[in-house]
Amino acid sequence: MAETIFMGRSYRILSAGISKKYSINVTIPNVAAPQLRDQIGADESYAEVIKFILDIYGTGKQFIVFTNTRTTAEDIVMRLRLIDEKILVDVHHGSLGRDVRTRIEEDFKKGKLRGIVCTSSMELGIDIGTVDLVIQVNSPRQVIRLVQRVGRGKHKLQETSEGTIVTMNEIEAEEASVIARFAEQNRIENVEIREKPMVVLANQIVGIVNAEKSVTLEHIMKIARRVSNFASLTVEELEDMIEFLASVKLIRYDQEKKIISKSGKTLRYFIENISMIPDEKRYVVKESSSNKIIGFLDEGYVATEIDVGSTFILKGSTWRVLNIKDRYIYVDYIQGISVPPSWSGEEIPVPFDVAMEVGRERREGIIGYNLDPFTREKVLAFRKSAANDRLIRIEKERGTTLVQITAGSKANYSLALLITFKLSEKYGESFLFDTSPYHILIQGNINYSAQEVTKVIENITTEIENFSRYIEKSRTFMYSTINVAKKFGIVSKESDLSKIRMDRIFSLYRDTPFHREAVEKFKWDYLDLGALERIGKIISEGSIKVEIFDTFSDSSKLYMENLREKMMPIRPTAPILDAVKRRLLSEEMAFYCLSCHRVFRSRVSELREKRCIFCSSPRIAPMKVYEIEDLKNMTPERMNKLRTSYHLLRMYEDRALMVLAAHGIGPETASRILEVPVKNERELLERILSNEVEFAKNRRFWS
Repeated sequence: MAETIFMGRSYRILSAGISKKYSINVTIPNVAAPQLRDQIGADESYAEVIKFILDIYGTGKQFIVFTNTRTTAEDIVMRLRLIDEKILVDVHHGSLGRDVRTRIEEDFKKGKLRGIVCTSSMELGIDIGTVDLVIQVNSPRQVIRLVQRVGRGKHKLQETSEGTIVTMNEIEAEEASVIARFAEQNRIENVEIREKPMVVLANQIVGIVNAEKSVTLEHIMKIARRVSNFASLTVEELEDMIEFLASVKLIRYDQEKKIISKSGKTLRYFIENISMIPDEKRYVVKESSSNKIIGFLDEGYVATEIDVGSTFILKGSTWRVLNIKDRYIYVDYIQGISVPPSWSGEEIPVPFDVAMEVGRERREGIIGYNLDPFTREKVLAFRKSAANDRLIRIEKERGTTLVQITAGSKANYSLALLITFKLSEKYGESFLFDTSPYHILIQGNINYSAQEVTKVIENITTEIENFSRYIEKSRTFMYSTINVAKKFGIVSKESDLSKIRMDRIFSLYRDTPFHREAVEKFKWDYLDLGALERIGKIISEGSIKVEIFDTFSDSSKLYMENLREKMMPIRPTAPILDAVKRRLLSEEMAFYCLSCHRVFRSRVSELREKRCIFCSSPRIAPMKVYEIEDLKNMTPERMNKLRTSYHLLRMYEDRALMVLAAHGIGPETASRILEVPVKNERELLERILSNEVEFAKNRRFWS
């Protein structure tokens, strides 16, 4: 870091003389009673985590629970409130309004809150006073994150900061054990700074020209080379960049005089791109009654998953969308459960060195001293069929292959891209994949062999130099490159993401500074080709064995059970179904009279006479309140839906009302639910809940 800052100038590094001490335990909790699992509608491992937090809460001490994602933080607080609506625990993350965050920080500092469930928003720079206990839910995935988080308790250098990592399975426990030991040994990851990020250079060139109106190429070169990671910038590279920026009209360039000057687009570009932080438009969520800001949702999430009537979790509570206007989402609070939003950029990569250390410990039979006895037993049982740093396991059943390889997040993602590209190239079919730091799951409908996957792995080193052609086939590459296109002035900041065709843009700008930077930035952000090369070298030396199995081992089954999910499961337990029923009965619905064409409203539980309150006709059609506006434009399709709702009400009465009051269920879906006989009300509520959850999960895929 000092070399980066001082670039060859003399400097001295001052050390405190002592290192900060940490004491960190790792556990898979085993304390939750079946009643609690039913009450919060969670599977066993997640219920154990919630019970662990509840037990800490019961001690009366103040604590912070860190999570890796905002989604998890929101979900934990929602589940805690299912147990106790008045629990003195709140959620804190960067997508909540500033006033909301400040109030939570002040309440914790004054002792009004006993606990905060948060993300990295609480790692640094916020004064919240004394913290008795620090808990990390799930593996922190990186040493630096754990150090920052556990360091919130007992700040003084001479004090030992204590913490507990609460994991949900053996995979996380192994990883967390290694990371905790590295933290105690002060083995923090090296800070890596990317060499010559050309997207930054492009941004700075336009900024300099905007400020000085006219500059020479030599002047910009001097400024750029003062920065350590641009010290090796060549005149040819700089001039190539300037010529490209001139070609897209962001600047003017006199090639003979080597003078760069402002164009008509310079100022606007500068205003729109002052920051290098990726542009992600956000919607403001406001409570309709008070007009107070609750938080923010990403544009991508809103575009694919939010509509009037949708529900989501924010600030640990459930909200229903009443209106979406401009960049504001107006909501009201409702009782019940829903699904937390997803936010972009939440995945934390596990480094190659951490994953390989996990593999080494497996191979040498080392068990972490920071694991409790129950967790040790679980880890030892898991290791019986797990890969290690000298063994790659390839297990295949039908069209699904699971590759166990302990190479870290980015290396495994790189290898998954390579394998699926080679298979797609051979068979002309698409292959799906999912990865973790310790496995790659591949699925295809073609009858490919495990030997074909093995061949790709054994020839990694010969494919590294061709990797750029594999990258462009990745959907992630297409999406991640949009921000690079904006910083190069190719795509406007206000462009509609759904209408941008990146494939056409790449075709138009191939072999330009923009195209080369897009590829290099993707490699830096998502891939670890260096680690992949190291793996390939060790394989070629014969130090790593590759073994093939025709059935899935117990360890592989655990990997498949833990595929990344955007939400925790909501199990249809009796308490959860009771909560669903209470919510449905309290829902206000609108009723359209097919006889007099007027509309009235009533809560589901209060509709005694299923007749029009104006003309007494029984021909009334239940509908959502927010659908009243649609009646102004009565189309044949809308009328058919109203008639279907009316027939459902006449045939199924109260059951139809409850189904039609549910989130995301219209007349067509309601018909499918009601047509199948049910044994009792519980079975009907299970179907309603299942459809609500599926709607929340899958709405993004609907047209």
